Amino acid sequence: MIRWSFQLLFILSVTLYGKEYAIQVKQGWQLIGLPSDIDNMRVFSNSNVHLVWSYDAKYGDWLGFSPEKSTIDKLYASSVNILTNIERWHGVWVYSYNDWELNIEENIDLYEDSRDVSSLKIYKGWNLVSLPYETVLSSELFSNYKIWKYTETESWQTNQRYREPFNFPEIDELNTKGGFWLYSGITQTVDLSEISSEIDTVKTNDELISRVTQGLIVGERKDKYWGWEEQEAIYVVDEVEDETEEISNAITNDNEPPKEEINADIPKKVIEDGNYLYYLNEDRDEVRIQLLETVLFSSSSVPKSIPVNFKNSETNQSYNSTIESFYVTDNGDRLVTISKLLYKNQSPTFAENCRVDKIAISIHDISEISYSSTVSKKHIFFDGELKDSRMIGNSLYLISNFKPCIELEYPKTYLDILDKCRYFEDTVEYYNECYDVENDDTGLFRYDYENPSVKNLYYMPKYLEGTAWNNLIEPDTLYSFPKLDQDHSFLTISHIDTATGTLSGSKSIFGEIGYMHVSPNSLYLAYSLEPHHLSFEEYKAREKIFKFNFYPVLEYRASGEIDGELINRFGIDEYDKVLRVGTRDKYSWKDSSYTNRIESFIEQSGELKRAGSISNFVNEVDTINGIKFFQDKALVSVYRETAPFYILNLKDKDDLRKGGSFEVQGSVENVLISHEDNNLITFGRGVTDTGNDYGVDMNYFDISDIERPELIATKNIGDYYNYSSVFYNPNSVAYNNSVVSFPVGGGESAQSVTSGLYNFKITSLGIEDLNTLSVPTITRDEENDKTYLIETNNQLFSIFVNRGKVNRVKIVE
Repeated sequence: MIRWSFQLLFILSVTLYGKEYAIQVKQGWQLIGLPSDIDNMRVFSNSNVHLVWSYDAKYGDWLGFSPEKSTIDKLYASSVNILTNIERWHGVWVYSYNDWELNIEENIDLYEDSRDVSSLKIYKGWNLVSLPYETVLSSELFSNYKIWKYTETESWQTNQRYREPFNFPEIDELNTKGGFWLYSGITQTVDLSEISSEIDTVKTNDELISRVTQGLIVGERKDKYWGWEEQEAIYVVDEVEDETEEISNAITNDNEPPKEEINADIPKKVIEDGNYLYYLNEDRDEVRIQLLETVLFSSSSVPKSIPVNFKNSETNQSYNSTIESFYVTDNGDRLVTISKLLYKNQSPTFAENCRVDKIAISIHDISEISYSSTVSKKHIFFDGELKDSRMIGNSLYLISNFKPCIELEYPKTYLDILDKCRYFEDTVEYYNECYDVENDDTGLFRYDYENPSVKNLYYMPKYLEGTAWNNLIEPDTLYSFPKLDQDHSFLTISHIDTATGTLSGSKSIFGEIGYMHVSPNSLYLAYSLEPHHLSFEEYKAREKIFKFNFYPVLEYRASGEIDGELINRFGIDEYDKVLRVGTRDKYSWKDSSYTNRIESFIEQSGELKRAGSISNFVNEVDTINGIKFFQDKALVSVYRETAPFYILNLKDKDDLRKGGSFEVQGSVENVLISHEDNNLITFGRGVTDTGNDYGVDMNYFDISDIERPELIATKNIGDYYNYSSVFYNPNSVAYNNSVVSFPVGGGESAQSVTSGLYNFKITSLGIEDLNTLSVPTITRDEENDKTYLIETNNQLFSIFVNRGKVNRVKIVE
């Protein structure tokens, strides 16, 4: 479905939001990280501070600072260089006499020179560093280095496991608040934003549980853990054009992708295979099957019904379920339904609450459907939410998403010296000292957000095949990100053999995935590169695209990178084995940019290699609103009423070109492009001279010359009270041999047209009216409607399935 909406956009000013950071400094020694550059040491000129140390790995020197004159004199006497500024990627040792709060305002002035603030500069040897922006990373990201981290409990953690009796614990996480020691064999600069988006596999079940648990803990982390508050500030910023980043891939796969075209079937709610018509009833709990011949030529045809229902074998209680889609195998022997199942239990456990959503795959043997009154069936159940599916031969590839659950408890630290916090005062002192202080029967306390304990955890999606629930994910089938501060869930591709009714394999990725696109044999996932905020002057969003094949082998294939954010959910598409991605620039400090691009990619040696590119293909005053790819073309809309639509010519992957543009009076809700006839047809609301909605509009363009699309004719149907489900459901419109068929809902005035199935002939001269079938039950937003144009015995029929009922009309030409 394409939904084009238009808004008038006024840009009044640019407002940037700086931040103020509050870091809890403890009594004694600590190794901290600073989330902003410090251009002088005034923030450490505090009576609580005794010493501040930093290590310059470039020269192998220690630098020190103290607010105490006597200590500074000792540093001078010992020939220690005085620490005058701290870069955000440096770790700092601090010795404090007491607990206190370090407040740092983000230093915007420095951003003019901080053009690469996601970089971590590492010199040969030992480095005292911290993460240069707000993030939490797994220590696995630095598996090629030796790392030591000093914790608040005055103990050391490392990513290098030592033998007894030392056996230091492993590093749980690396975050912006803490510094750490890193040893490198070479001098280099690491782009943390890029490498933290690379995916990797886990090796053991313990590693799987640890990675998932830590990701959930960080994802559930309270804002008060950080103590970082946003404050509004206004700055004037000049836009700087970014250079294209080089592509980086995580894992190389040596298997060659399939060269033949894959005949992959997409999920449907209505299927016509030349012999039978399959469709859902109105309640979507059964599939009905009718001989196509009787549908077309008999008025007394009775459908065969295949009910799909589920019961709890222990309680005999029926589950609430609806059929979302179904397939019929190529030989017509099996019907495969995919149902959404809502699992309810009167006394649910923590795990059962986490597993409320389920997907039911039902495989029905319909080889004797015309003779038998019953059919045999097999069921497989999956935890999670249905995202998409594909059928290739006997293989069903199910794409599902499962959100694991965790419940944490935070210990309380009771306070004896903050009695003043019992009584509210509207003073700066009260806010500084009583921040996050709570009260119970024992006294005043703060939650220790640093040390949560896991009260309940359910992390693993399961599937039911037969009578036993099994784990859907194994260590060698899971990919994950080293970045922990994201909304984690499992996106899983499962391969089901419909001939045997068994699960043949699965692959999962654990992280926060944005948009995805499913091509005939591949799954593309878009992942927004972090951080969202690097530099007011320079940073623009980036997307990383991951490619998984599900046929002929279920495997990870490649990755690539592109500037900007996806224009919309249709902004990623594959055609003829070429990936096309459409993005527009997005900055941390404003909502949108006029800079836009489409780039084409091909898979090559584990990378998605950039093949061609086109940018800034809309008017400089317009911002892209939506994009939709149609084979070797793309259609782009912008944020303006009565705005032009731009056509792009993507036939040559190495030379993407801008085509022409056209305007439509009114809205455009759906688009149909016939590549054989070079026709472009838009569907939407008409508009009167006064700007009011008026009827259902169909506009017919000739795009044989893609540089100059020509409007041939416009057909307005009905008035304000008429509508069409084609606005919401692209399956509602059918096109065959220049005949267009789609439903129009009924109206409530003398100017309204009758509710029904409308048919038109597209000719070189315009739009010709054909037969109309009255269908009084058409609803405004029905998404299960399906229209077919079927040619048989030199006759053309239009079939419209609406709310579980089959309607058909013979079209007279």
